[in-house]
Amino acid sequence: MAPIQVAPIFSLASPDDVEEETSDVALLHRISVELIGEQDLGELYSKIVAAAVAITQSQFGTMQRLCPPGDPSGHGGELQLLAHCNLPRKPRNFGDG
Repeated sequence: MAPIQVAPIFSLASPDDVEEETSDVALLHRISVELIGEQDLGELYSKIVAAAVAITQSQFGTMQRLCPPGDPSGHGGELQLLAHCNLPRKPRNFGDG
């Protein structure tokens, strides 16, 4: 009878991967501690976007909300930019964050 082979359910990460993941976790922890006391929603959204950009190593990032139909702003059904990080001025639109 042939032995049963089991595929590993995870792979061992390189030391660089572990260090990067650890720094991402540390960043998330630091941001979460800062966010606990944040009273300004705009600043809260900006911190979340900045953390996401740092963790994903993106060039820029945004947080948007879809305005419901009939929104009193007159922009029902449109995206409102709540926050951004490193976004060039030209692409910004309604609700510049």
